[in-house]
Amino acid sequence: MENYGRVAFEKYKHVRRGVTHNGEAIPTWDELDEGIRDAWEDAAQTVINYERMTSPRLGPQISSRPYVEFAGHVQAVMDKTGMDFTQALSIVCYVQFVRSGGSYADV
Repeated sequence: MENYGRVAFEKYKHVRRGVTHNGEAIPTWDELDEGIRDAWEDAAQTVINYERMTSPRLGPQISSRPYVEFAGHVQAVMDKTGMDFTQALSIVCYVQFVRSGGSYADV
């Protein structure tokens, strides 16, 4: 399996010429904490998924419009209320659930 996070990290390290923003040496991939490596993997996978959803070249298998609109709603709640992502996501999911006719009695 391709290690996209490592590929992204190595490119970042190359572009930064092996030096962090404060002048320290960027560690090797193997020296990174497992949590940091996982974060690079998650970030790389997010970019890959975004590309798959939005690229006219690849063409999404389903319309990305509902996802884009949903993300816009979450961002709007964050902007208007100062909530973090998880809180805003919960609010938007609840509103969508209620608008779709759902109720907690259905759960």
